Amino acid sequence: MEGDQRKDHQYDLPLSSNFEHVQVKHFILDLKCNFDSKKFESTMTIFCQRSIKVYLKNTLEEQSDINPDNIRTESKLELVKEINCTNCNNSGSVDLHSHKNSNIIKYEAALNTITLDCFAIDVNDCYVYDFPSHPEGLFKHSCTNSPPSNLHISQCCMKNYYALYNNLEKQKPINVTYTVSDCKITMTLPKFIDHCSQIVVKIIYRTQCNGPSLMWTLDQMQRPCVFTIGHQMNNRSLFPSQDMPKAMSTWHCNVTLANYWKNFNVITTGETLPEKFQVKDDETVYHSFNSYPMPAATFALAIGDWSSTNMTALTNTNIKENNMPSCVVYSPLCLHDQTIDQLCQYLPHCFEALYSTLGSYPLKHLTIFIAPAYFDSLGMACPHLLILSQSLLCPDLSMMYRVAHELCHTWFGILTGPKDWTEEWLTEGVCCYLEDKVHGIAMKWNPYEYQSRCNLRSFMKYRLLLSEISNTPEHLRTLRPNADDSVQEPNFVKNGLDPEKTVIQVHYLKGFFLLRHLEQKAGSDNFLSALKIFTNQQLGHLFSSKDFLHFIFKQCPNLGKTGLTVDQVCKDWLDSSGLPQELDTMSSELCSPYIQDIYDLVASIKLKKSLNRSVGKKSKLSHNILSLQLIPEQQVLFLDLLVEDSVTLSSNDFKELREIFQISTANPEVQHSWCELVISQHARRWLDDVRSFLIHHQSMGVYLYGELMISEHSAFQKLAFDCFSKVEKFMPEGTLQTVKSMLFPS
Repeated sequence: MEGDQRKDHQYDLPLSSNFEHVQVKHFILDLKCNFDSKKFESTMTIFCQRSIKVYLKNTLEEQSDINPDNIRTESKLELVKEINCTNCNNSGSVDLHSHKNSNIIKYEAALNTITLDCFAIDVNDCYVYDFPSHPEGLFKHSCTNSPPSNLHISQCCMKNYYALYNNLEKQKPINVTYTVSDCKITMTLPKFIDHCSQIVVKIIYRTQCNGPSLMWTLDQMQRPCVFTIGHQMNNRSLFPSQDMPKAMSTWHCNVTLANYWKNFNVITTGETLPEKFQVKDDETVYHSFNSYPMPAATFALAIGDWSSTNMTALTNTNIKENNMPSCVVYSPLCLHDQTIDQLCQYLPHCFEALYSTLGSYPLKHLTIFIAPAYFDSLGMACPHLLILSQSLLCPDLSMMYRVAHELCHTWFGILTGPKDWTEEWLTEGVCCYLEDKVHGIAMKWNPYEYQSRCNLRSFMKYRLLLSEISNTPEHLRTLRPNADDSVQEPNFVKNGLDPEKTVIQVHYLKGFFLLRHLEQKAGSDNFLSALKIFTNQQLGHLFSSKDFLHFIFKQCPNLGKTGLTVDQVCKDWLDSSGLPQELDTMSSELCSPYIQDIYDLVASIKLKKSLNRSVGKKSKLSHNILSLQLIPEQQVLFLDLLVEDSVTLSSNDFKELREIFQISTANPEVQHSWCELVISQHARRWLDDVRSFLIHHQSMGVYLYGELMISEHSAFQKLAFDCFSKVEKFMPEGTLQTVKSMLFPS
């Protein structure tokens, strides 16, 4: 059955846009939010550029046999060339005027369409605008010859787009024939604009309340809100787009709210905070923009009634010294004080650590948003925006490693990224590797503590990887599913819609250990230096696994001296569904007193319980545990080993452990391991801890539903169904399917 599903592309994400013929350079979104209907009334204005390659290709193929009598005079064009903008040095435009020596271009029917990826939207109308000939091109866009350091287009180009947009009401819109299918919209352009290489189209549509890109939900204060959740469909049910890695565009966005919601905040991935305008007595518009060309999938939006604080003023630090951008934090009122307190402690040091590890932070502004409890991830990085789970809020800052992880995505995933979305280890694996290094520096661990804690965390990741490999389908265990496939323009992302992908971490963990392996072979300083150089050179560019590996091997000659090759790394680590032999050696080298102390502790507890049972005595756990003063990762390992070794605990043992680890306020990862222990030993007294975890830490509790069900204990199974019934209607689609498969197996 699995083979049939793979063959039929059931779980592949289609890539339908005709990017090779036309490119979206800029778009302007007008979104009118309606919380009652849970929909956006939307207009999208799109500035398109016909492909220069198409011009050249058609000219070379057809110039020898064109009959001039069959070609309209206005279709005689000069070959497209880039010219400098008169107002800035980093932009270009297309010359549209006719020339007596021009080559003649004839468009085929297929080139007279614009196809965009979309899903679950209701299109009302599509228009195209016919502009008179413009001597310097209708609109300007970023020059392909711009230096790599120049990551955004100029403000004069952005203003030019918006000026054209404002002038559209003076132009007569021309209806366009369009068709909408499950995964795309195709617009057929009228013949009389055949001569135009630059095109402006407008799509009027409405989002659907069940579109998977958006979550309409309640926040922690039980107030309505909506936000983009990073669904596998990306933003396709929010707006049509060319949804592929190399299709990059800039944008403006106007969000309109009725004054009934005037206290609400609008958050976007814009490079500044949205600007607020009162356009009518009963409506307010929030305007934002992004001049950094990026894939449409990186756009994000959140609207709700949250408290906000300017972190830059509170941290009282020199921004230039610690490389911290201007930063504003949004969170529900009930969490705001602890959010600000913890981020104020952590962020300045984190940005210092990022600077020493990767270089200057490349963006000037950052918004941080604490998402509702129904958010199904610990964090999601977007341009100028971090969406974080409330589960990261912990007084000892032990969960802040995930903030470090998400900030590393600025370099690996936002301003750079893989050419092939299936090679996500290039973002997730790299950030998983960097998170502990950045977090350790930010927490000011001394060298001994840094090494010991990083080894402990690596050991925990190794244990998790072994579990993931044994429970993950084979087709999801390879880091480079397409291998060296020579297909230049795939029309789908392999396994892109597989719901299991939303809950597995193989690409994080396997990628982490590959990079750790290369670091050990190359030398830590050399390897980290190579990563830093790579990021500086690659900002604004896409790359493949081989591009990355060839660069690292070139920068770290010691890798080649060990006999390692790029092809061997691809074969053993990226293209294989199993684990390479090197991992066995690496795991044995993860020695740390932090690890050994826990194994010794569990062994002593097992021995003491065995001896006491033989003489009918009861033993206490507290003395041994308290004397060690366990850090959260050690607590997790300790609880996990109690489950694995089936150490039988008394009611008093559970009570002692709960008090020692202060479970109700502990690190959520500790709470998760505690819940597994409660379930494994049917400790009904502490079922409320499991209930609380499933409600408040939904991004971490998916597998607990399965453990509750396989416990075969009626009270525990009832708890699973009760919790599911409370959160079901707010669960994201992927999580919902996974949990349903556990509760209602077919």
